[in-house]
Amino acid sequence: MILADTRSSGEVINPPVIHKSDDGLSYWLDFFRWTAALSVVFAHTENRFLVRITDVGPGQRGIAFYSFAFLAGFAHQAVMIFFVLSGYLVGAGLLREMQQKGSIDVAKYLVKRLTRLGVVLYPAFALIALFNMVGIVGLHGLDTGVYPSDTLATMRASTLACNGVFLQNGFCHTYGEDGALWSLCNEFWYYVIWPFLLLSLFASVRWKRAVFAATAIAVFVVFTIPVDRTWSMVGPYMLIWILGASVGWAKRPLIRSVPLATAVFLITLLSMRLLVRRSLEVDHSGYQFLADLIVGCAFANLITTMRFSLNLKPFLWSRLNYGLATFSFSLYCIHIPILNLYGATLMHYAGTGWKMVPDQPWKWMLVFSAIAVAIAGAFLFSRLTEVHTAFFRDLGLRIVEYFRPNHLASAAISESRMQ
Repeated sequence: MILADTRSSGEVINPPVIHKSDDGLSYWLDFFRWTAALSVVFAHTENRFLVRITDVGPGQRGIAFYSFAFLAGFAHQAVMIFFVLSGYLVGAGLLREMQQKGSIDVAKYLVKRLTRLGVVLYPAFALIALFNMVGIVGLHGLDTGVYPSDTLATMRASTLACNGVFLQNGFCHTYGEDGALWSLCNEFWYYVIWPFLLLSLFASVRWKRAVFAATAIAVFVVFTIPVDRTWSMVGPYMLIWILGASVGWAKRPLIRSVPLATAVFLITLLSMRLLVRRSLEVDHSGYQFLADLIVGCAFANLITTMRFSLNLKPFLWSRLNYGLATFSFSLYCIHIPILNLYGATLMHYAGTGWKMVPDQPWKWMLVFSAIAVAIAGAFLFSRLTEVHTAFFRDLGLRIVEYFRPNHLASAAISESRMQ
């Protein structure tokens, strides 16, 4: 779900200091984007099409089952990678603008961020509604257990409106039981808070710095206060996003060797995967945040090392990485309704395919076909949405320029002269 713009949408992704390895780094960022998105797809495929491995006897836990369950356990860490990448690509870019120009064009910044999100997200709402209704009404998905019992309740207009303004983490349910959308609330409000934080540091007048700081703190607090007796973690997780932004202004890497930084990241990632249980996020959100912060630090350190490397080579199959990255956001947003509809279809016509014990090769074929269908569906969806991000972004920027006071004043002067 990386939400930051890359080459596919026509924006520059280079950090504030340009290095010889930028081309190689950009391809690595593509690799990180699509592999993180695929990790989330693996996780949501596993918890839909397979029973939990701990719920079956040892005799039914083959090597393939263990391997797939292990690979499917990196979804939460993948979202932390998204946050760091977003902070690096968006946060560091805005910091560079502040340092170079002494100010931030907030209107243009928000247009870029909103078009990047909206071009994919708002059509995704329509697809979620369509696929859920087909699966529930046409394929009786509630009766077969494919859809949660409250799915229709999460498709009300009020929930849609709440998701439409990015409040779907602590203030309302994710629309249509598309649980992957939870992180978009974090992303959007990090986009909002970040300019105020920068202005609170760099504004020329003291009282303006105080106002900007107070605004940033107020938004931060609102998204951290308890909601429904649980703490919303939108605020604390911005620290992981800021880790990504800090990569852009780092003067030197902590570790100069790319292989060593890679090893540190992989060891950290594997350690958190093996040591942190799935129940930790629900039962002990503070400990889960600490584990996520450790992963975020290790990944930010890796990107920093790569950024300063003078001989970083593009990753193998760089064109493939770029192609897969161009629709990773679409894949993140709509893979759940696709998986659910595919599962409902299997259950309706074949009577199997959902919560299976993978003890037969044909069951594994169903699992991997579900992943393939999700990827193919997201690619087709992106051809109608994500690939047109640059067009809608540029259109929005032209509208902003048209309604700027200086443009309106010039238009008024020209009109008066014509009269």
